[in-house]
Parts: sequence; C-alpha cells; structure tokens
Amino acid sequence: MKRHEMDITEAQIPGTDIAYLRAGRGRLGSPPVILVHGAYTDGHMWTRNLLPYLAARGFAVYAIHLKAPGWGPLTLWRYTLGSYVRRLRRLADHVGDPPVLIGHSMGGLVIQKYLSRYPGEAAGAALLASLPPFGLRHTLTNMLRRPRLLLAYMMITFLPSLVRRLPGDPPPGLLSARVPAADRAYFGTLLQRESFLALAHTLRPGVREGAVRQVPLWVCGADQDNLALPADVRDTAARYHVKAVIRPESGHFLVLEPDWTEMAEELVAVLLRPA
Repeated sequence: MKRHEMDITEAQIPGTDIAYLRAGRGRLGSPPVILVHGAYTDGHMWTRNLLPYLAARGFAVYAIHLKAPGWGPLTLWRYTLGSYVRRLRRLADHVGDPPVLIGHSMGGLVIQKYLSRYPGEAAGAALLASLPPFGLRHTLTNMLRRPRLLLAYMMITFLPSLVRRLPGDPPPGLLSARVPAADRAYFGTLLQRESFLALAHTLRPGVREGAVRQVPLWVCGADQDNLALPADVRDTAARYHVKAVIRPESGHFLVLEPDWTEMAEELVAVLLRPA
C-alpha cells in the first residue's frame, strides 16, 4: 500500500475540550476539509491514509475527535449524536470557511444530522460507508438472522479492548480478505468504547433529508459491508438524488482497503475540484 508522509499535529480549540488532528496548509481558494470518524474509533483512523493524502494535495485537513480527550467509560453517557453534531459545529466555526465534510460510518450520520441542523453550511459532503438517514433497522435484521455475526459485533461494542488482543480476523464485513496483515493489525489499534446513547440514536436518527440535499454530496459504500449495507447505501444516495458508488471486494473500513486511493481520487474529483 502506498503511504503518504505528512506532518500531522494535534490541537485543541481554545476554551473547549474539543481536540482534532491537522495537516496541510490549504491552497488559496480551496475549502478546508473536516474528517469525521465513526463509532469505536477517533480521529486517528484517518492518519494512515486519507488525512495525509488530502494534505499532500494542497488542502487544510482536520480530523475531529468526537469524544473529549481523557474520556473514560463512565463519562460516555454524556455523548449523543446531538453532542457529536455540536462538537463538529464548534470545529467548523473554528476552521472559518465552509468546509467539505467527509464522514465514515456513524460519522457520516453525524454529518447528515449536522446538515439537517445547519442547512447549506458546508461546501460539500462525502458519506463513506455511512449509516443511512432512516436508521439501522435493516442492519439489525440482517444480524439477527446471523447469530455469529451479531455476537462478533456485540464483542466490539462491549469488549473492544479484548477484541484488540484476540488473534485472527476482525468481524466479517469490516475488512476484505485483500487487506494486508499489517493493516489488519493497525485496525485493531483503533478500537475503543463507544457511547451507548449515540449508538441507540442511530436506530432513529431523525435526519431531515431535504436539508441535507442543499449541499453537493458524494456517497460511497462497500460490497462486503455488514454495517452500512450496500442496499442501504444505494437507498441513501437515491434519497439525496445522487448515484451511489459501491466499491468492489471491499469492507466497511474503505480507507484501509488496498485500492483506497482510487476512492480518494474520485472523491477529490467530485467534491474538491483541484486546480
């Protein structure tokens, strides 16, 4: 897998507990980019690939940590989807210019909620293996029919630290068989606890789809995904009047797949329009 070397710094918005990673200075006239991670991870999920990739192409890139630094299991009750939206708003205000928002999994749902609350206040948005605006009912139905799959994902929910230490592959659908061993090991280092309240809110997220449609959108999914089901990704795109891109032979964590640069190039061409 090709690597992209770039200095990445960590910072905090003054007077808040909102932390983020940053790389790149940004070309004149190019929008800032904010990367929004999904459940069970933080902003470091972007540091191996997409964050330095975009920074090397002349964009100022920020990767938010949706949870505060130093959070612990007993403080997770504070975080709802609305909490994550408010934290994203503070970073967007801090950045200044309307950003392009790129979200993965639950991060994509956070972006949809953000655009519901602040219509048109982004230069564009990319939803990567994003949870759908109508909630996770199809995903739950799929897992209830496959008890072993459900158990594997419950392990991540309740015991992410144990899953990090277990040998073998992650639950089916997260990574394809094409992902090299080094990147599969790296995936394990990303796992952390998630807020049960935020997860519960993904069942009925209350997205205002008409508001989301006010900005340019790009929707991408993975054909082997057991969380953001390909059918739901296509349905999401149809609701926003765009065409879904479904990456072949790929799992939920698209940015760790061997051909992630192809996805990144298309995203840049559609949303960021480099000079």
